[in-house]
Amino acid sequence: QVIDRQANVVPASPEMAKCLNVEPDVKLVCIQVVEAIGEIPCMYFEDYLIEDRVSAKSILSYKGSSLTYMIEQRQPPLSYARSKIFAIGASKEIADRLAVEEGQPILQLVETYYDAVGEVLGMAFTYTLTDQFYFYVTRRVFPH
Repeated sequence: QVIDRQANVVPASPEMAKCLNVEPDVKLVCIQVVEAIGEIPCMYFEDYLIEDRVSAKSILSYKGSSLTYMIEQRQPPLSYARSKIFAIGASKEIADRLAVEEGQPILQLVETYYDAVGEVLGMAFTYTLTDQFYFYVTRRVFPH
């Protein structure tokens, strides 16, 4: 369940602009969400969506997840995300949001969202407690 959700429009930092291949200071919709299982905060999301590629007014008031919004409300819809997965120590900010000690091992997913025509919609940073979620990676070999 969502226990905290904040959404606003922010200018892209130079680093975020580079990652998204947009001009610095382009407007991004920033959505920050903490989810819990029962009373235990277990996931923290920071989504940065390019404002002119999503309806800022619509997504700022949307109650579901950013992914659900981009799949159900956007045209063309979200098609896929490319993710990098890291094991990191929780920064003070992330530790505070997840109610854990700074430095606790957590999983970080850094994702780039793409629509059905390959346009970048934004990026997400997802922080997950490893004692609440388990991830498995299946690798396939494609025929030549």
